[in-house]
Amino acid sequence: MFAKYISLLPEVLLLCNVIAMFFARVFRNSQTPKTFATISKFFIGLSLISCVIFYNRSIDGSWYNNTPYTSFFKSLILFSALISNFLSCKWFLSQNYSSFTYYSVISMILLGYSISISSQNMLLLYFSLLLVTGLPLAILGINLDTEKRIIIRNQYGINFIICSVILSLGTYIIYRQTGSFSYDIISQHYQSKKLEITDYLGASLLIVSILYILGAAPFHLMSYIISSQTALPVFSILQIFSSLAGLGILITFYHSILVGAEFYIHNILLLCGVLSIVIGVIGANIPDNIRRIFSCVSLFSIGIILLMLSHFNSAGLQGGIIYFLIYLLSIFGVYTCFYGMKRHGEYLQNLEDLSGLSSAKPYISASILIFIVTFLGIPPLVGVLGNIILVNTLLEQHNIGLILFIFIMLIWLAHGLLAIIKSLYFDKRTYNFDRADKGVYFCLIINILIILFVVTKPRYLMYDIEQMINNYLM
Repeated sequence: MFAKYISLLPEVLLLCNVIAMFFARVFRNSQTPKTFATISKFFIGLSLISCVIFYNRSIDGSWYNNTPYTSFFKSLILFSALISNFLSCKWFLSQNYSSFTYYSVISMILLGYSISISSQNMLLLYFSLLLVTGLPLAILGINLDTEKRIIIRNQYGINFIICSVILSLGTYIIYRQTGSFSYDIISQHYQSKKLEITDYLGASLLIVSILYILGAAPFHLMSYIISSQTALPVFSILQIFSSLAGLGILITFYHSILVGAEFYIHNILLLCGVLSIVIGVIGANIPDNIRRIFSCVSLFSIGIILLMLSHFNSAGLQGGIIYFLIYLLSIFGVYTCFYGMKRHGEYLQNLEDLSGLSSAKPYISASILIFIVTFLGIPPLVGVLGNIILVNTLLEQHNIGLILFIFIMLIWLAHGLLAIIKSLYFDKRTYNFDRADKGVYFCLIINILIILFVVTKPRYLMYDIEQMINNYLM
């Protein structure tokens, strides 16, 4: 019995993190951004360790269930939060800005995503998703003037309301049709009965709300707002959180719960995947803001993942997760590079401001080049493995046309990314750049070493994922 209750330790520690930071804020006389970063690092680190230890322990399987699959996604989110919070502290120190609100909100978002991934009840999922989509409103305006803060909160708030309405309607319709919020009963309903059009509508609305969180087109406006106008820590960490958690929840509903509606969901994922690829490529070829360019690269990658996941089989599921992990390594590395690009204490966004960066910061420029090559799937880096898996997955479905479409889009994407390489290596330097923190180089070295390890030992990535998928589908 004790082991069941202690299985909630990861979530309890995240809540304790917020409480500890609150008391430090009220009673500690000397406070710096590092104060709350240190507290957050301690509790999130313990939460990650406890998540790994109690990976298959659950307090009540009808409400909340931990499995190797859920623990895999939760561990990835917690580990990403540790690294992102470490880098975020550098930003807050350089800007001399209080980090209390940021680290408190991030911890609550982590708690919400942890609950949503392990949830076995629609009501619990509903409130946790409302929490994680609404909380960013508290940190979107960090380091912005009042006018810009109001504009971005209004823009995000409108999209939050739309997402909430879609999620509410989907949850309500599924409850009316099944008479329960339990995943097990909902799954039985979608598998054992002749479905009505209302059942398909409820399933479609729920999937759309998850795609909203994931940031897939045409439901990518919340993600777009975050990428183009917010502070660097907010931009990087929310992008990673939403993609990780959104993917985990999407797979759960598509492959385990809404099984009887797989044909309709397949079409939704297929359409959103194609739109994400097209919009992502078009956006990446508008060379103005480097964050927006890589946000569009993320949209392109999410589109590829959706196309692989849309096929209701283990090969598509395995391929989608592996492609996502390769994408995650690359995008995390790019976000790390952003922390090393600043001038006069200001972190740079405009592409023209990075002209000639390679002459001043060769290591950061080389890292960006490595991550771009990985995105494009050029040998010998690990991105080529993602392209091989993509081709194999689509060949099994005899989708030759889709393969040709993707590689044409990939060539177009390469054209947009070449603008970044040109600016870094071939344009004349016009500015002097600040010295990058050693922590940025440390994170980049770890990231690149992981990429090189996967290149030399790909079986660890592929076989472990295959085993997890096989256990998940059993």
